[in-house]
This record gives sequence, C-alpha cells and structure tokens, in this order.
Amino acid sequence: MPLFEFVCETCGKKFEELLSIEKISDVVCACGSKEVKRLVSTFSSHVSSNAGCAMADFCAQNSPEGALPCSSGCAFHGK
Repeated sequence: MPLFEFVCETCGKKFEELLSIEKISDVVCACGSKEVKRLVSTFSSHVSSNAGCAMADFCAQNSPEGALPCSSGCAFHGK
C-alpha cells in the first residue's frame, strides 16, 4: 500500500496516510476537514558532488571501469 502526503486546506497541517488509491477521496485531516489536497512526494535526491556522497570512497573503489563519478551518476547511484 502506498504512502501519500496531504495538506489540509482548512488548517494547513501536512500529514501522511498509508492507503490504497481507491481510498484517497476518503482522507480526513485531524481537524475534521475533508478539504485536503494530495501533495507530490519527493522520494529521492541528487548529489551535486561526490564530496556530499556518503558512498564516494566505496564508489571510487568498486565502480566498473568507465563508470561516471558520483556527481554525474555512477553505477551505484544512477543518473
């Protein structure tokens, strides 16, 4: 079952609900309002340089020959 994020248009509270797609229209905020809007969830991030990558050393030692560095997307982090 997917996890969806919502914001209440009445009180402004952001919250998550674990529910099936068929139940999205039944979501109610803790304040009791049914005026909720589904948010687009962020599920990954892009590392702009290998200095911020926790796996940079591992990638440098274990990446296949010709793989791009972490900042451009390596074999372990995709693009």
